[in-house]
Amino acid sequence: STLMRSSAASDVYKRQIPDVIKKYGLTQTGFAQYFGIPLRTVQDWCGGRRGCPPYVAAMAAEILAVNER
Repeated sequence: STLMRSSAASDVYKRQIPDVIKKYGLTQTGFAQYFGIPLRTVQDWCGGRRGCPPYVAAMAAEILAVNER
């Protein structure tokens, strides 16, 4: 069987990285540089052109939270 993402689930994936960036007061460029991710990839995630893998958003949020302490 084929698993299909609902539109709502897809929207959640598209919002994860922008929410993480905003929460920690970063810019797209700063986030990309911090994690060594191409800026275009981050721009695509934030612009909704591509969804960020959920595990990437979760790991980024965790790393930023630990480093904030």
